Amino acid sequence: MRLNLSNKSIEEIIKLLKQLNDGGTIQLDLSANKLGYKPQPELAMLWDMLKHSGFTHLSLSLNDLDQKSEAELIALFHNLKGSAITHLDLSWNGFDQKKATELFAILCVLNQLGITHLNLSLNRLGEKKGEELATIVSAFRNSSLIELNLDSNKLGQRPGAELGLLGNALKETGVIYLGLCSNALGNRTADELAALFATFIESNVTHLDLSWNDFSKRTGIELHRLLNLLVESGIIVLDLSGNHLAKKTDIELLDLFNLFKKGAITHLNLSFNHLGEKATPGLAALFRAFKGSAITSLGLSSNFLEQKTGLELSVILNSFSDSNITELDLSRNDFEKRTVEDLMLIFNALPANITRIKLTVHEVTNMNDAQRKAIQTRYPRAQQIVLIDNQNRELNPALSRDDANIYTSLGFEVSAPSLFNLVSFFVARNATQFGREVTGTLSAELKEGIEQFKS
Repeated sequence: MRLNLSNKSIEEIIKLLKQLNDGGTIQLDLSANKLGYKPQPELAMLWDMLKHSGFTHLSLSLNDLDQKSEAELIALFHNLKGSAITHLDLSWNGFDQKKATELFAILCVLNQLGITHLNLSLNRLGEKKGEELATIVSAFRNSSLIELNLDSNKLGQRPGAELGLLGNALKETGVIYLGLCSNALGNRTADELAALFATFIESNVTHLDLSWNDFSKRTGIELHRLLNLLVESGIIVLDLSGNHLAKKTDIELLDLFNLFKKGAITHLNLSFNHLGEKATPGLAALFRAFKGSAITSLGLSSNFLEQKTGLELSVILNSFSDSNITELDLSRNDFEKRTVEDLMLIFNALPANITRIKLTVHEVTNMNDAQRKAIQTRYPRAQQIVLIDNQNRELNPALSRDDANIYTSLGFEVSAPSLFNLVSFFVARNATQFGREVTGTLSAELKEGIEQFKS
């Protein structure tokens, strides 16, 4: 459960936290509270409560923390040592105003807290030089950090050699999940981007978000060179959404998609790329190129597929036959505006290997019973269709009664939750009752199950 206490005074926050007696609440949102302008003694009181609250997720986004001195921030975060916090959001706090050495010292303190997921997006870190960025990232050496979000930091302002310094510094960390979304990286030359992408080959990064980076500005030959570097790395989850790849010719895209046949990438997100603007024969040929690749999950959300007729889309989607793709995100393509006949044609054309699809709650809710039935003839059960809400959250009917009710109201069959999921959910929601010494003895499979219910 998430508790939002944004836009509150310190007194209000402390009062509400004292009243809180809910072991299931693990996420606390303190964003937009101007904490950077609050007196240090008041913050110390709040931090002491946070330390003993049992929250695992803490958002301090948009709090002007740059107004606090290095010593003040170090003191505050040091007071959180021993807390249950593992996920920390420090986005949008003006950290570009801090010196690299100051940020290094502050982040080193976070390492002592056992932070595993850190959000530093929207801090304009691209204003720092390459050497400074490397210094900042080097704070994560020998830390427990596995996820680092550097989205929207204007990193595309840095020359290639400096981006290479950043990448080399990341290689020395244990970061697995790396967010580089919306950094205008496409503004750099192919040589400059290659300096960064080459560092991923020897890094620990397996999940890479390169969405919304204007990569369509690079030529087909340049994109082939860059994607080849990513394919040769250890990356298995790649997000290329929002890069308007439809601007490339069919031949250029086919050349790119064929690269996935030699890689280990299993999850690929191509959402928001205007692919529906491509001619039907060409798009079908592009999707056939995924046959022989390791890709099992493909994102095609918001690709203007509504521009295709039912017959055209049935031909396009049938192109995934005999591929390893089992999950297909088709959300936000206006399926609620399709006729029953179109929906029957489209979803029955999906090959047998596509065992699960994604749509939004909005799309399915705005369909009539006949439209939903057209989809349910192919995907009748809740585990076969992922519904995404307005907050981009994937509903989980196996553990949430409210989510299960939504599926049931829409006519989908809902199964009882498994014992494994019930145990995972119980431990996740009662994290404060289990010390890190206890959770550290659990199997990797159970830890993974627990983690999915912490977010």
